[in-house]
Amino acid sequence: MTNITVGGTAFRRAIIVAMSAIAMSSTTIGAETAPTDPTSAEAGQQIFETIGCSSCHGTKGEGITAPKLVGSLTVSKVDTLLKRILYGGGDMPPFNNLTDEQVAAVANFVRSKINNYSAGVTAEDVTKAR
Repeated sequence: MTNITVGGTAFRRAIIVAMSAIAMSSTTIGAETAPTDPTSAEAGQQIFETIGCSSCHGTKGEGITAPKLVGSLTVSKVDTLLKRILYGGGDMPPFNNLTDEQVAAVANFVRSKINNYSAGVTAEDVTKAR
């Protein structure tokens, strides 16, 4: 396994791969296997894994090279979480190229499946946070 130094060449390549996955996955996120509600936690889990969030935050939000999401103060506040997803922060890249529905879905996954909060984040909430 390759060690990835934040800001190093391998890190930049990982970001490029993740961003490419976003571009390629945009046509498959609404595929037949995806949940009916595009902002559901299940859709969010698919996006979370596809765009590479889990490679840094872990599949269960336990944190690998990025902060853990379990019990995170950022996750507890919807507006703060949405802005972090959209604009990044620290070593996290921005994901503002995702649709409002996709961002809401990721937020709902992180809030309800990784933590025990309400999953009620909507695309309208994301629009307001942009």
